[in-house]
Amino acid sequence: MKVIAIVNHKGGVGKTMTTHNLGAALASMGKKVLLVDGDAQANLTDHILSSVDVPNISDYLNDDNIQFTPAVVSDRLHIIPGSTSLDVDAHNIELQIEQDMNEATHYIKTFIDRVGRAYDFVLIDSAPGSGAILVNIIVAASELIVPIADKDSIAGARKLTQIIAANNRGIRGHYLLTKQSHTAISKQIKNLLMSQSSDNLYHTAIRQCEDLNKASAMCMSIFDFAPKSNGAEDYLSLATEIVGAKKDETLPF
Repeated sequence: MKVIAIVNHKGGVGKTMTTHNLGAALASMGKKVLLVDGDAQANLTDHILSSVDVPNISDYLNDDNIQFTPAVVSDRLHIIPGSTSLDVDAHNIELQIEQDMNEATHYIKTFIDRVGRAYDFVLIDSAPGSGAILVNIIVAASELIVPIADKDSIAGARKLTQIIAANNRGIRGHYLLTKQSHTAISKQIKNLLMSQSSDNLYHTAIRQCEDLNKASAMCMSIFDFAPKSNGAEDYLSLATEIVGAKKDETLPF
C-alpha cells in the first residue's frame, strides 16, 4: 500500500482534480485505489458522488467501531466521502495535541493503516491551509504530491515544508506542474522548478484543459468524460510515472 497525499498550503492549484483523475488513471491500470476526501468543503466528494449514503471520514475518526464501507466508484476505485464536521474535528484535535502530540496527529494514519491494506494506493485530498487535519494527513502519507500552478503555489509549498519538517521528516515529496499553458508565467515557473528542484519535479505536467473542468462538473473522471483529451493523456502519464518513478526524497522549499 502506498499512501499519497495531494497537498499545498495554497488553494486553487488542482489538488482535488489531481486526486480524482490520478485515482481513475491508476484504477484503469489495474491498481486498486482508495480516495480519501480530507477537506471539510468535500469538493472531491461532490466531484465524484451525486449522493452520499455511506460513512464519511469524520464518522470514522470519531467511532472506531463503524464498519468500513467506502462508496464504490468502480470495481477498483473507492472513496471515503468528506464532511463539514472535519472543521469541528480539527478544533478538537488541536486541543488534544497540547496533551498528546503523537496520538492526536496520528488519527488518520491509524485509520488508513487499518483499512488501506486492501488497496494498492490510497490518495488523500487535503484542504488548503495548515490545520490539524493537514498535519494528520501528512503524518499518514508515505509520499506527497505538491501541485504547482502559479508563483503563489511555490510560496504555499514553502509553508508546507515547515509542517513536514515538524511532523514527518522522512516523507518523499514531488512537485507537479498543473494548469500549464504557453504563457510566459507557466514557462517561468517550470524553469524555476527545473533549476532548483529538477529531481523532485514530475516529468509529466498537467496542461490547462477545459474538459477537466467539465468532467468535474458532471461528477466524472476525465477518462469517462473525454478519454482522448489532453487531460486524460496527462493524468495517465502521471500515473505511469508514479508507478515506476524513483526520485530524490528531499524537498528544497
